[in-house]
Amino acid sequence: MTWHYFVLGMILILMELSYFRLARRYHIMDLPVVRSSHQFPTVRGGGIVFILSIIIWSGVNKFQYPWFILGVFLVAVISFFDDLKPRHAAWRVFFQIVAVMLMFQQISLFLWPWWLLILALIVSVGALNAFNFMDGINGMTGLYALANLTKFAYINMHVVEFSNDTLIWTLIIAVLIFLFFNFRKR
Repeated sequence: MTWHYFVLGMILILMELSYFRLARRYHIMDLPVVRSSHQFPTVRGGGIVFILSIIIWSGVNKFQYPWFILGVFLVAVISFFDDLKPRHAAWRVFFQIVAVMLMFQQISLFLWPWWLLILALIVSVGALNAFNFMDGINGMTGLYALANLTKFAYINMHVVEFSNDTLIWTLIIAVLIFLFFNFRKR
C-alpha cells in the first residue's frame, strides 16, 4: 500500500512542476514591491497541489465524499481566481459559506439546532480565512496543516475512525510537497 503513496507523490510533484511552468509562462506571479515579504518574483497558486491530490483521491475512491469534494473544489476555484486577479472579499466569503454548507451536508450537521449551525458556520469560515491569510508566510500554513493532519491520522488510527485514512495520508503528502516548494528562509 505504501508504494501507492510514493507513486501519488511523484505524480503530484510532476503536476506541481507543470503548473509552475504554466504559471511562469502566463505570469501568475507575485512581483516584489518595496514593502514585500519576498525579493524575487514568486509563482502564485502553488496550493493547486491540494485540489489535485483530492481529485486524484476522489477518483480512486469512487467519489466517496461528493459534497465535501465539491466544497473543496469551490474554495480552490475562487482562491485560484483570486490569485489571478484579486476579487472582492464578499465573493470569497460567499464561496466559502457555500463550501462549508456542503461540508455540513456531507457530515449531516443540518440535523443540529439552527443556532449551533450558525456558530459552526462562522467558526468554519473564519478558520478558512485565517488559513488563507497565512498562506504566504513561508510555509506557516503548511506546517500548521501538517501538525493537524498528523494528529488526525493518529486519532483516526488509534482513537476513533472518523474518515477514510487514505484521504488523510493523501493530504499529508500534498502538504509535504507544498512545503518543499514553499518553506523558505526568505
